[in-house]
Amino acid sequence: MTTIVANQDADTLIDTMTFDFTGLLALKPAKVSAREMTFKLDYGYVARVDGLGLNVVLKNGKIVDVKGGTIQAVTFYSEHEIDVSYYDINVNFARMFDLISRGKLDQARAMLFAQDDLIMAREEDDRLYGYAGNDLLNGQGGDDTLNGGLGNDTLIGTNGNDTFVFDTKLDGKKNVDRIDVFYNGPADRLHLDNDVFKAIGPVGKFDMKNLAYGNAAKDADDRLIYSRETGQIWYDADGTGTIAKILFAKTQAGFSEIPAHIYIID
Repeated sequence: MTTIVANQDADTLIDTMTFDFTGLLALKPAKVSAREMTFKLDYGYVARVDGLGLNVVLKNGKIVDVKGGTIQAVTFYSEHEIDVSYYDINVNFARMFDLISRGKLDQARAMLFAQDDLIMAREEDDRLYGYAGNDLLNGQGGDDTLNGGLGNDTLIGTNGNDTFVFDTKLDGKKNVDRIDVFYNGPADRLHLDNDVFKAIGPVGKFDMKNLAYGNAAKDADDRLIYSRETGQIWYDADGTGTIAKILFAKTQAGFSEIPAHIYIID
């Protein structure tokens, strides 16, 4: 279980962690020990890497090789106030450094985010991305955008006008996100990427004529099926045709207006 906590305005947690963390290793560390490394960043920020057995080789003050160790936490802060904290990581430091050194940043990101994560933002308008694993994303206050990525995730927008994004390969068993809680107010939205939902229709607000209530499509034009009894939402590429429907989301039961909050994106 990995936990990310943010305490700043307008956070983009996936970008903060992947970009800044991979970029840290190109900087000269201000402090190096087997348990901790610190790096001074722009605008008064400091990054601290905590772990066990951190064993690095320095040349001209920069890290040129990693002999071993496990990264357990990364924290970004300013004036002793934690802005982003990412802990319970347990990543092989040498393997991570090797991937970053060879420019394989996607694989490095997979090491960081393939676990089951708890991602929490504390203030204002946040963008949270779970990447892989079965994650829990909690936007708390503000107008948040939550994207669980792959895995069976739980997305909690709480207060504010929140957006829940679905843009990864569909799998009715391994990639079904639960939205808890979706509000029937005017601004909570589901965004469905037409690169994934290929037959969903044009970009913009979903055409309610292509929706079926219940557990099955009613005609060939139905593309989404919503059960008010269970809160489940399925995608059906050909309605009453031969292609099976695919479950991709679950919400609280009884909210008949949820489909009216669905938008198609590209």
